[in-house]
Amino acid sequence: MNHIFLSCPVAIQSWALSHLSTKVHLDKARQVTIWLPTLRHQLPRKDVELVAVTLWNLWNNHNGVTFAGPYHDPLSLVSLSMNFLHQYRETISNPVHGSITSPQCQSTLPRWNKPQLDFVKANFDGVVFPSQGFSGVGVVVRDDAGNFIASLSKRILGILALDVVETYAVKYATQLLVELGYSHVVLEGDNLKIVKMLQQYESNDSACGIWSVMSCSFCDTLPSGKPCRYRVR
Repeated sequence: MNHIFLSCPVAIQSWALSHLSTKVHLDKARQVTIWLPTLRHQLPRKDVELVAVTLWNLWNNHNGVTFAGPYHDPLSLVSLSMNFLHQYRETISNPVHGSITSPQCQSTLPRWNKPQLDFVKANFDGVVFPSQGFSGVGVVVRDDAGNFIASLSKRILGILALDVVETYAVKYATQLLVELGYSHVVLEGDNLKIVKMLQQYESNDSACGIWSVMSCSFCDTLPSGKPCRYRVR
C-alpha cells in the first residue's frame, strides 16, 4: 500500500502535478496509516476530498496494471480526480440534475489507441493551476503493444496560457523520445490547435529540430475518444 500511494513513480508524479504537491509532504511520508490521518487533521475538507479521490484513482490504476485493465498516466489521473470531484460536488449541491456516471459522460472518455507496428506513442498533456501560479506537463511513452516505456512530469512556474503549456509538453515529449533513441513515433495530445500547428513546421524549422530524423505522426484525441492523425515524412 505504501508503494502504491507514496513511492510508486506514478504516485509521486501525480502528487507533484496536483495543487496538493506542497501540502501532502510526500518527502516526509513513510507509512500511509500515519500520513493519511495527519492530512485529515491538517488540511481543509476540500483538500482532504481531493486526496481521497486521488488515492482511489491510484488504487484503480494499480488494479488496471495488475489485471490488464484501464491505465491513466499521472497527468490524466490528476485531471480525472479533479473532474470527478467537481462532478461529485455538483451532484451534492444539485442532486436533481447532477449525474456522475451518466452514459453521456462515460461515452466521451478517451480511449488509448495503439500505434502501428514498430512505432512508439508519446501521449502529452498540459494543465494549468491559476490560483497556484504554475502549470504542469506530463508525457507517457508506450510501445505498439501498449507496454509502458517511460514517463516524465514537469512543473512550469509563471506560464498560465494552456496553449503555451501544451507546446512545452510537446517539447519535452520530443526531447524524451530523442534521449530514448526512438525514430518511429506518434505524438498524441488533446489540443487540436497545437497538433495542427505542429504539422506546419518544416523539418528544418521545427521548434524542437528533430522531425528530420523522425518518422512521426501527430494525433489529436477527439471528444469521442477516436484519434485524428496527421503524418509527416
